[in-house]
Amino acid sequence: MLTGYLAHRMQATERPLEQVRAWLVGMLEQALDPEGAAATRPFALARGRLAEAFPDEVAASERQLTALVQGAIRAAAAAGEIPPGDPDRDAESLYHLTMGWMQARLAEPGPADRRDAERLVEFALAGLARRAGAPAGRG
Repeated sequence: MLTGYLAHRMQATERPLEQVRAWLVGMLEQALDPEGAAATRPFALARGRLAEAFPDEVAASERQLTALVQGAIRAAAAAGEIPPGDPDRDAESLYHLTMGWMQARLAEPGPADRRDAERLVEFALAGLARRAGAPAGRG
C-alpha cells in the first residue's frame, strides 16, 4: 500500500528532484498523519523483530520502496538537477534516514512535528545536491 501511495505522490510532479521530495514527504507523512501513524506504528517499531522473523519479506518491502526513489534520483542526475552519484546507495540512505526518523517519532508520545519533518526533507535534498565526491569542508 505504501509503495502505491508514494508512486501516486511522485507522479503528481514532473521534475525528478520534486519526485524525490514527494517520496520523502510521503514517507514522513506516515508519522505525521494521525491515521497513518496509528497504522504504521506497530510495523515501524517492530521492524527489527520483523526483519529477523521475515527477512525476505522485509527486504522485498525495502526494495520496492527504494526502487521508487532510485529512479527519481537517477533521473534528477540525468537532468542535471543534482550531481551524479550512486542512486542505489543514496536511495538506501534516504530510506534509513526517513525510517529512523519515523521510528523515533512514533515511539514518542504526542504527534510528530511537521517542522522537524520539513527540516529533514531539506537536509536530505541538500545531501543529494552535494558536489559528487567532495569531502565535507571546514568552512
